[in-house]
Amino acid sequence: MDQQPNDPWITFGYEVEMFRELRHHLGPGRQALSSLPWAIKNAITESALLHGRQLADILLSRTNFPTDIKLKEILPGFHPTRLEELRELYGGRSGGICETLNKFAMHPSKIRNVFYDYTLVLQQLGTIIEDIVCEIERHKRSTAFDWTGGGKAAVTLKLSTSPITHVPSSQTFKP
Repeated sequence: MDQQPNDPWITFGYEVEMFRELRHHLGPGRQALSSLPWAIKNAITESALLHGRQLADILLSRTNFPTDIKLKEILPGFHPTRLEELRELYGGRSGGICETLNKFAMHPSKIRNVFYDYTLVLQQLGTIIEDIVCEIERHKRSTAFDWTGGGKAAVTLKLSTSPITHVPSSQTFKP
């Protein structure tokens, strides 16, 4: 992977914007979601969980990889009011939301079940993350959307144009 490092604020902003948008679609009374196929509903939920997990890792500065984004490095000396509350709620591999995500959503676990209700996880995680991000936005005097450069990243996939030949064609999706 020989890529130039990205401005970490662009990635952080993208994660925030994705988490916010996906949580919005999972909120109460979202009739449009109920009409979608089960796989799409699951994909939206799993994507929200993934972006929430990414944000927890960034905010808690949890990882040891030098290329990973850590709040303590991009805003040194800044300590959000609810950060310790997030640390306690999120937990680790043997407890908290982190364990729930690992065992039921992010890893193929033998205790994973056919159904798991992530409503409480997304509510708890979402509320604290939103409060922390809003505090960061006030501190920086800019929004997560601003951090992305005013635009959202595009995702490029290789898709087949034919169910028979499976010849890939590039398509760009912009949220």
